[in-house]
Amino acid sequence: MQSPSRTPASRTAVRTAGVLSLSRRFLHDVSGTLSAGVYRNRSDAGQYSFRTIDELSARIRPGIRWEATKNVVLEAVYEYNRVDYRTTDTDADRHLGFLNLALRYPVFE
Repeated sequence: MQSPSRTPASRTAVRTAGVLSLSRRFLHDVSGTLSAGVYRNRSDAGQYSFRTIDELSARIRPGIRWEATKNVVLEAVYEYNRVDYRTTDTDADRHLGFLNLALRYPVFE
């Protein structure tokens, strides 16, 4: 899939992407997710941006979700991103982890 997109440095480029998203319920109240993607951002100087853009990035994101009750959900997610900036021959890695606790309260019942 190709579409104009904004790169992390707020420059516009044509993005080609391949994305996979999976989910599976292991137990009645426990499920897991896995999403991954590979992205290519390209633009010639003067096409969409002042500078030439040539970036290749990859992302993987596994997670686990526990539905303790109908109104209490705990989720843990890890995400790894890698970006190769081909025009400057540099790269960047990002590791991100978070816990999400959702508490729901029925207001209109």
